[in-house]
Amino acid sequence: MNRPCLLYTPNSGNSYFFRSRIPKDLVDHFGGLREFRISLKCAIKSRSLKTTKVLNRIVSTIYEEIRQGMKSLEIEDIKEILRTEIRKQILHAHHVFEGTNRWDESGVQKSLDSIQKKKTEIKDVLKSELKSYQGEVDEKLEGILGSLDIRFEKDSVDFKRLRNHFIDLYLLRHEWMRELVDQTGKTKISSEEMLK
Repeated sequence: MNRPCLLYTPNSGNSYFFRSRIPKDLVDHFGGLREFRISLKCAIKSRSLKTTKVLNRIVSTIYEEIRQGMKSLEIEDIKEILRTEIRKQILHAHHVFEGTNRWDESGVQKSLDSIQKKKTEIKDVLKSELKSYQGEVDEKLEGILGSLDIRFEKDSVDFKRLRNHFIDLYLLRHEWMRELVDQTGKTKISSEEMLK
């Protein structure tokens, strides 16, 4: 598996970047390109590092699918898959943050309790109704891949692996929400940046 790499550049607006080094056997497939990077739109190192690990697993699965003969994905396709998910997760976390009464300790605690409850509920669903939840994630993935005209086999090991990595990303969303609320919004991201 490609080792995840978290980058920080001083002129990036305090945002960390995910960098993926393209496997040597796929460099020719991507026209000689050896790596690519995307902004995580986040200035919190601990959150960015966790996100990078999940994104790396997603990209590694996509690389494997390309090796197995999936549609010739371009780097921009892969970046768009990752950007789409990061954007949705960040937007959701910010909705929760903006709905929190940050000027009252009990309001903050109420949001934190709600976030923990939702995370516990998802874990319970994963324990008791895994197939149903996987079906929901499959629909989301089919939408993303279909919009990029990417051929996929739902019963393939690679698709199932990709689905599991997306579930990891959805669980990570609750940590983002908790950090946002608990640290009173220590994130340097504007609404405009989030939608880029």
